[in-house]
Amino acid sequence: MKKSLILLMILFSINVFSQEERKLIREGNNEYKDKNFVKSNESFDKASKILENSSNKLPNELLKLNNNLGASNYRNNSFSNSIQNYNNILTNSKDNKEKADAYYDIGNSYLQDKNYEKSIEAYKNALKLNPDHDPSRYNMSVATKAQAQQQQQQQQQNQDKNQQQDKKDQQKDQQDQQQDNKEKSTPKEKEMSKEEMERFLESLQEKDKEVQEKVKKEQVKASKRKTDREW
Repeated sequence: MKKSLILLMILFSINVFSQEERKLIREGNNEYKDKNFVKSNESFDKASKILENSSNKLPNELLKLNNNLGASNYRNNSFSNSIQNYNNILTNSKDNKEKADAYYDIGNSYLQDKNYEKSIEAYKNALKLNPDHDPSRYNMSVATKAQAQQQQQQQQQNQDKNQQQDKKDQQKDQQDQQQDNKEKSTPKEKEMSKEEMERFLESLQEKDKEVQEKVKKEQVKASKRKTDREW
């Protein structure tokens, strides 16, 4: 009796989880159709957590939920989360068609995120699993053109940057040259020739003699005045 009661409780719990999960998935689908991608993402995420915590995990349901989550995250421009959702499908799926679709969706997420190299790689993986996957082939050509354009823009930006730097260097050189020319054109003090220097020294000596003679005369006068006073 006790064992049967426990069994009934487990079955009831699984049933409750299943009903709540289905309800959330329906809500998420309706919200996605109404383009309310934030709400749809929340509903799918709740349903996914319920299923992951359930002891009655169904691989197909997990794959569908990851697909729904990937789509809603993609619509919300949450590309890293979208890529993670589709990678979960690659990990858990054994069907090459499902894997090819997942790689295609991963390629689209990288394409929207402007990571063209990884998007091209994802499309190639999709075509390896399914050579007839035309959407991957078409989008790969789009990504290849976008990558070429991106590289061209980067080259142009680098070229413009180098030209600007060259222009700045030229302006600096011109300023330095102008400064040098200015310094050269500034008149310097005229240097004396040897003859001029000799004449200058002679004049100093003459002036020095005159000063000494004046000093001597003053001394003589002072001496006379002193003598007169003593008498």
